[in-house]
Amino acid sequence: MNIVIDELVTDEVASRLNAGDPTLWGADVESDASVKLSWLSLPETSRPLLAEIADLKAQLREQGLDQIVLVDTGSGALAAAAYCAASDVELLILDSAEPQHVARALGNDLAQTVLVVSSKSGAEQSSDAIRRIYEQAFTAAQVDYRDRIVVVTDPDSPLHTLAIERQYRRVFLADPHVGGHYAALSAFGLVPAGLAGADIAGVLDDAAAISPALATNDASNPAIALAAVLSAALHTRTDKLVFADGGAASFGLERWMKCFVAESAINCATWLVPVLVESDEAIGYLRAGQDAIKIAFGSDQIPAGGSRFAIAADGPIGLQIMLWQYAIAILGRLQDCNPFAQPNTAQVADRVHKILDGSGNPNPPCATDAGIEIFAPGSWLRDVTDVRGALDALAACVHPHGYVGVGAFLDHVSDVAAVSLRSAIAAKTAVQTTFEWGAGTAYASERAPADGGGVFLQITASTDHDLPVCGCSYSLADLYLAQASDHAAVLADKALPVLRLHLTDRATGLATIVKALDAPA
Repeated sequence: MNIVIDELVTDEVASRLNAGDPTLWGADVESDASVKLSWLSLPETSRPLLAEIADLKAQLREQGLDQIVLVDTGSGALAAAAYCAASDVELLILDSAEPQHVARALGNDLAQTVLVVSSKSGAEQSSDAIRRIYEQAFTAAQVDYRDRIVVVTDPDSPLHTLAIERQYRRVFLADPHVGGHYAALSAFGLVPAGLAGADIAGVLDDAAAISPALATNDASNPAIALAAVLSAALHTRTDKLVFADGGAASFGLERWMKCFVAESAINCATWLVPVLVESDEAIGYLRAGQDAIKIAFGSDQIPAGGSRFAIAADGPIGLQIMLWQYAIAILGRLQDCNPFAQPNTAQVADRVHKILDGSGNPNPPCATDAGIEIFAPGSWLRDVTDVRGALDALAACVHPHGYVGVGAFLDHVSDVAAVSLRSAIAAKTAVQTTFEWGAGTAYASERAPADGGGVFLQITASTDHDLPVCGCSYSLADLYLAQASDHAAVLADKALPVLRLHLTDRATGLATIVKALDAPA
């Protein structure tokens, strides 16, 4: 690891990164990097937003509008949630098209609600569907939706054009030269959190305070040290990055970190698989304090042979975000890949539309057991008639150094018991297990290398709380199930085993799965 640090210092990587040098990642990345590095200056360039956000917040409060609902399916929502959790203020986030989740949000007092629709392009179908539903709900409640919808987007995006046509209350334009997963300190993270009452000025202050240290060509630079640790782990087959959830809030900084690391790997052949666990059982910790940062473990403490190491966040949020952004950018150089690449959301939307119109419907279930329909794209599952057998077969596909990815296309609140599936599957398979709610796993699937060693479990469910989508031929439940089917198809196309269990009854279905996991193979 010390050799890597010395090379990074000698090559002046930190100062060149700080200066926005797009050649750091090689010729293949230079073109993309040249228009994706404005995140470096966000601690300063985002400051004019503070007055604009404060002014709109004051206007809203004067009207008695104090319930902020954020529609955002990207990592910006996790950043905003972390800011709000740190300031102990409420922000309701709709980050998926799960019908029960959206229906419950609509049941709150619309008379006090402001909807923030946040998207770089507006191509995300979930965000568009929820926006349409809220427009209709506001109108039905005799509320002028134009006064209640705020948009955060890139200049000249389809969403920007729509917002002007629909005469929404306010449009905040983000810097288009910042990639989506690097946008935590841009309008995407700051606007919803600021309107909710979070201390976003403090976030920018902390980010600005650490930036000079991150630009220093010195072994003491924490970003260089962190990148070197992560690179050393990858070179010792330690490819699982375990984040410990502090549990202080339902959304925390560790959740943003996990998402950020995953979203930085879209075109990386070798990358870390981020895992968020429910406790702080960790071998090593990154400790980031107000005045100093250090790696609390050295290279001699990095376990070999596919073992795990873990990271726990401790320190101001703005500081941590800048640290990780620098470190992952440097790690991209060390791994010869582009850490700024983004998924093609239009391509995803096109695939989902084909499923919705019937031209891309998935195969029927291969079996049904206790009201649970069993789907297994591809040919990996054979001669299985029950849930226990399907789960045992999936577990048998796990490589000793692989992992299991669980995607729960369910409701965060009423189906919260699904979270226990992560630890149950980890215990059954003895490998690291990731857990995602809903379509977040679809983005991750776009980044899963064919040789990534992952096997995947999806949980979908029928609902009694479906919502029509105004102007569309499909309902919210149709959309959500199509997104799940597309996710499974992408994984299957990469020859990665994926099992989808569809619950016709959510409560009994989850209990059946947990019982099947507890049973010996």
